[in-house]
Amino acid sequence: DDEPFAFAAGLAPVSDPARRADYLCSCVHGRAAADGYSVHLGRGKAVLMYLLQISYFRSARAMRAASTALATPGKHCGADGPTRTLLQIGTADRNVPAQVTAPVRAWVSQTTVLEGLGHLAAFGPPFEPWLPGFVSFVLEAAAALERGASAAQQAA
Repeated sequence: DDEPFAFAAGLAPVSDPARRADYLCSCVHGRAAADGYSVHLGRGKAVLMYLLQISYFRSARAMRAASTALATPGKHCGADGPTRTLLQIGTADRNVPAQVTAPVRAWVSQTTVLEGLGHLAAFGPPFEPWLPGFVSFVLEAAAALERGASAAQQAA
């Protein structure tokens, strides 16, 4: 966290593990729609995903701690930070619904919402829906970093 990156990008990230666990529990109990989610997983897949997630974090406390950490930008991130941050999410993502990303969306530099795309669309073909915006973001972030380096050299 001592040096800024040119950019950071989250492609359909689990940006709030505790909220995602809540979502998965809603799916397991068949109440995702009643709990306000516009998408849902079947019970079996939700159980499997919850077990995988808890095996990674080891406890609900660890998931809450990760959620708290992710809800606050690092010292170089955020709207005014030198590390530009992109979040790309799909409206049909049943693994990480949009509600799960809300805390991170509050501080990232840019959020791209991809209508009708699910979770795996962020990682592979067809690339047309998301790749142009991603490439544009990366090029803009690199140019901003270069402008900052040039300004620093001129000031020195």
